[in-house]
Amino acid sequence: MNKILKTKTIMGMALLIFVIFSCKEEEEVIPRPKLTVETVNPSAYGASDGSVDLTIEGLENTPYEIFWSNGATTEDISGLKAGNYAVKIIYLDKAVANRATKLTDPAPTPLNLNFSVEQPSVWGYKNGKITLSISNGVEPYSFLWSTGATTQTLEKVKAGTYSVTVTDSNPHGAVSTSGTVVVEQPEFVCGRDSLMDVDGFKYPTVAIGDQCWTAVNIRTIHKPGWNPDDATLDEAEYLIDGRFCEALKCNGPLGAHYTWEAAVNGEHSGGIVQGIAPEGWHIPSRDDWKKFNDWLRIDGNGGPGPNVPNKIRGEDSSSGFDALYAGNWGYGVFTGELAAFWSSTELLDAEGNSTGRAYYRLVNPLPLLGEGHDIIEKGLSIRLIKD
Repeated sequence: MNKILKTKTIMGMALLIFVIFSCKEEEEVIPRPKLTVETVNPSAYGASDGSVDLTIEGLENTPYEIFWSNGATTEDISGLKAGNYAVKIIYLDKAVANRATKLTDPAPTPLNLNFSVEQPSVWGYKNGKITLSISNGVEPYSFLWSTGATTQTLEKVKAGTYSVTVTDSNPHGAVSTSGTVVVEQPEFVCGRDSLMDVDGFKYPTVAIGDQCWTAVNIRTIHKPGWNPDDATLDEAEYLIDGRFCEALKCNGPLGAHYTWEAAVNGEHSGGIVQGIAPEGWHIPSRDDWKKFNDWLRIDGNGGPGPNVPNKIRGEDSSSGFDALYAGNWGYGVFTGELAAFWSSTELLDAEGNSTGRAYYRLVNPLPLLGEGHDIIEKGLSIRLIKD
């Protein structure tokens, strides 16, 4: 019995070993394919002529199916626009291999912007025009100017720099291009053209020798740089502190009164002081007033005789300067027969330190154009002179 049992045990073990090896021989080996792609990008921005060439290695004797993310089931795909593409290979009914790639557009051709500019007819006027033409894009176009306008042509413009962004209607992706154009200021003709300040007040001008002056007193409210159309500006920072307006005088040629500090707007350079004047103009210095006086003292310059006040006093003066008796503002308003104008020149002591006083020029019934100095807190009239 023991011999028979031993024999059966040995046979059973042999059978088990045979079964194990037989199963191993029947196990299916799952291949691991290698997927490689070669891409051709679209030839132009928005074009649909890109392609992907797929190569599958390792499944030569294995059936498989191809599924692209764009719905294609072929090995290679073409007629493609820019974008992401993925492929899935399914084989042996369950195994999966994946690969992804991307096609990119070349940079779009910028729109070609051509500007045609008509300058304002007169210095300071807002009757210029910018005409814009576009090529290299797909109509219709949209426009956004730095002024906020959305029209192709910009009208009623003054001298300055203007920018615009133009966007086309390319169905493959809108193309935007920006451009800048400068509208030049026409030549200023003194005596013909008027100066305009940041508040839109216009001041007629007059030539005195080779100088160009405003022919009326200014009434400017805001400092240079103020723009009521710029919502980012804090108006309180631009209001002139030290401007005084008596009753309705600021509505006419009498203008406003300004303290000296207000007029020079903090500038104490001793040279040309723009102060509250528009760009290209300045508060006249003591030397400017001297040159003014010296020219008018000559008989025939600005009128007959050497009497300067007679040539500049009152409306329709022979010189055209038209100094009106606007008085001055101090601890009250003095409205006597005088016109007093600040210069930009401060009175300094022997060591060059401020005395708290500045020079002015005075017109009254006397036959001389007076000069003096007064405390800088007092309010006098302001004339401007072109740089």
